[in-house]
Amino acid sequence: MKKIIFVILSLLVVVMFLAGCTEKQLTEEEQQTLESELEKLSPEELNAVIEEGESEESKALAGQAYKKFTYKSFKYKPKTVLKTAYRVKAKKIEPLFRFKEYSSNTDAQQLIYTLKPPLSLSLVERYENVIFPDFSREEFCPFATAAELMASCPSIEEVKQIRKDFNIMFESELEENRFMELEECTNGGDESSIMLSVYNTFRLMKCIPFDINLTWSPEYDNLYNWTKSRNLEQINYFWAGENEFSHGSGGSVFMKANQLNHSIYRHAVDPEAPVGLIHSVTTLMHEVRHAEANIFHNCDINIGSQSMDTNLEYGGAWAVHYQLWSLLVDHTGTFFSDYEKEKMAESAAQLYRFRFCDYQE
Repeated sequence: MKKIIFVILSLLVVVMFLAGCTEKQLTEEEQQTLESELEKLSPEELNAVIEEGESEESKALAGQAYKKFTYKSFKYKPKTVLKTAYRVKAKKIEPLFRFKEYSSNTDAQQLIYTLKPPLSLSLVERYENVIFPDFSREEFCPFATAAELMASCPSIEEVKQIRKDFNIMFESELEENRFMELEECTNGGDESSIMLSVYNTFRLMKCIPFDINLTWSPEYDNLYNWTKSRNLEQINYFWAGENEFSHGSGGSVFMKANQLNHSIYRHAVDPEAPVGLIHSVTTLMHEVRHAEANIFHNCDINIGSQSMDTNLEYGGAWAVHYQLWSLLVDHTGTFFSDYEKEKMAESAAQLYRFRFCDYQE
């Protein structure tokens, strides 16, 4: 009992620090002591610590981390949750990312802002007193083409709005493996990073000008607004290991971050490759469909796990995926180039051919 009381009290110290209640940082000896105590905990005692954290009005980091790590391999290693919390606490917390936007009116004017560390990256609380107007495409999307949008950089207002509208999270191993390095974004540049690709995904969703409503949700004509209306619990970007894929269920979406720091994602469709950021958009819509409706793939033409849908009428994630490709090709005017539409049409045909059991030849 003394052991668990000690760990609970230690956890609360960590929580108070991360909530901004104290400036004290863990020494190396203190960190080793805490981690040593964690190793001694039984599963029941560990759960008691986590539940204690979740019950705190300050929204304890450990509780949030546990909830976040219940997916993927972390659900089999619950002690990793608290260890990660202590590790974040133990070292000086630095900004993970900065954007730099250059204005044509001033010399290298910098708009720099700081994001929170991993495990609690939502800026909703941070900007809770900021009033944002309702989204209007005409006001916030002055781009005639996707290429023009992709050549630009997110403004501080755009990032705040995205972080207010969606609980976007990044798993800590992205930082540990140096995939969350500080980066710059210059207008017309080719810099790329995971966070830039993530924000540009949402900017592209917001600005695609469909001339008809969404096939799978006729009350909406905008991907950003449709996704926001799903009231997702979180959109979590993670580094995928072997045989790990993007997935969604129960109001949460988990997106592979692998390769999002590649320069091809500064284009909707890369000029030298058949892929680009538009594929991040379509994949996200696919997983949102899984998450918001708990509709999962229901067939396969081969023996094994189900990874296909019966047909379009089933209304699953592959239906949304295919219908979105079709809308992008046929109902976006001149926003996308002929080349971009050609590659998107190829993706639609490929998907239709291989992802629906009823349509197999």
